[in-house]
Amino acid sequence: MKFLKQNLWTLLIFLIGILAIYLIHNGEQKADARQNQLRLNQAHSRAINHFNNGIDKFAAIASGMRSFMNLSDELPTSEEFQLFVQNQFNDLKSNDSIAVTFIDTNHVFRYSFSRYQMDPGNLVGKSVSKFRSEKKIQLLDELLQTDELVLFPPINLVEGWIGLPVNFRVHRNDTVLGYVAPILNFNTLINDLYESELSEEFAFRFNFDGTFDFDRQRTHDGSEYYNIQEDPEFYKKFNLPESSFINSKLELYSANLNIGTAFKEVKSSVSYYIYALILGHILFTYLFYLLNKSRLKSSFLNDRLRQSNATLEEQSKEISTQNEELVKLNETKNKFFSIVSHDIKQPLNAVIGLVDLLKEQKIADPSLKKVVNSLSNSALNTVELLNNLFRWARSQTGELRFNPKVVSINDLVKKQIEYLKDQAKNKLVNIEYYGEGEVTANVDKDMIDSVVRNLISNAIKFSNANDVVVVSLSENDKEIEIEVADKGVGMQPNEIKDFFDLKTQVSKMGTSGEAGTGLGLMLCQDFVAKHHGKIDLESEVNQGTKFTVTLPKF
Repeated sequence: MKFLKQNLWTLLIFLIGILAIYLIHNGEQKADARQNQLRLNQAHSRAINHFNNGIDKFAAIASGMRSFMNLSDELPTSEEFQLFVQNQFNDLKSNDSIAVTFIDTNHVFRYSFSRYQMDPGNLVGKSVSKFRSEKKIQLLDELLQTDELVLFPPINLVEGWIGLPVNFRVHRNDTVLGYVAPILNFNTLINDLYESELSEEFAFRFNFDGTFDFDRQRTHDGSEYYNIQEDPEFYKKFNLPESSFINSKLELYSANLNIGTAFKEVKSSVSYYIYALILGHILFTYLFYLLNKSRLKSSFLNDRLRQSNATLEEQSKEISTQNEELVKLNETKNKFFSIVSHDIKQPLNAVIGLVDLLKEQKIADPSLKKVVNSLSNSALNTVELLNNLFRWARSQTGELRFNPKVVSINDLVKKQIEYLKDQAKNKLVNIEYYGEGEVTANVDKDMIDSVVRNLISNAIKFSNANDVVVVSLSENDKEIEIEVADKGVGMQPNEIKDFFDLKTQVSKMGTSGEAGTGLGLMLCQDFVAKHHGKIDLESEVNQGTKFTVTLPKF
């Protein structure tokens, strides 16, 4: 009770708002209903006009046939009658289908033709009673008593379409000779309506004298039909209630036809605003409850917040101290790598010098010569590894400065090929170079030296004896491209995917047992990235590997 008293005005305003929105929505629904009814009435009127115009046009054609048959000097032959009908349609520039029959007073077919064929249904000489019920025969007898045009029920023709007959009797010299039944294709008669924008939103119903429905393909009176096609716009396909149709009864040429029009989709009368308002009311009540609960617990939460802030501050200080220690440890590690790589390289250079002196001596013992060559290769590989380690450590500590200037890339590449020719010669690997004239770029010479040297050295390492390592240099207006390709052992797809990821790098032996860590290629990627370039890798097992370095020229 206390809660209601404290919030009475809030609840009252909320309920008044719901009522006001509901009334507005109810008014909008009524306005929409009136608008929809108006649009339905307009569509229905247009449908009736389409139908009337089509029937009147057909009746005018039938009236011309009646004059031709009744007023000619002699009764026209079937060929003359067909030619007359053809001329009628040609004058109207119409492509409509039509079937015409002349039936005598005994209801036997005398003429039967379509627009371009004679007796297409093989009806001449046959009795109408074979095709029509006794009730329809009676209607034909009544036709013989009048000079008016008479609209007969739609029928399914053996030609495969639904026809709409407008019949008239033939009499000469006060003698009734029979009747003519011109039958127009209902599809072509009414198709203008279905090709208009009305058919997108509205469904149409055609009914003859309240007895059966018909559409553009067949009558739905239980009689046999000769067309397997169905009218996709037949109103029953939309499952519309009878109450959704506006219906009009038309009296045309002694026949009663009913036309109905309805929206294809029945408009829902459900008020979605009601659902929204109910949901809004629940949310509002729940929000009010949460606010009230929050107010009651505010002091408790504030105390907990102060405690949490104090704890967080202590933890932040501890994390900051740990970060500082980690930075110091990382700097110590990088400096250690730099010192180790530099200090170890000095004695190794002395070893290489001594080995080179031995290589210059003529050694008769082949096994000893092989040992000397192996010792030379191992020492050179170790020095190159230490160089890479030294450069990597300097790049990690920030000691390696980026110092770009315009240099000859041709000279740079050739120099590295010359530097590595002994390594290639020892493995019986040839290096071929292809360059396009003089290529220059604004690069850090030491870094690109290291990139080219590591890529060529890597290609030699994984090449077999008598293989060729191809080094190519090309340029365009904005970039230079250095390619290093070998025909060596290649790589597996999973190795290519994570090749430049330091976390997944593993040591892989060369084709002559050379050791490696992958650090040189990691250094390549780092140096290329500093130039805002890229390095691409293509490889296939036992087919070789190609590295492509793309660098901006300026």
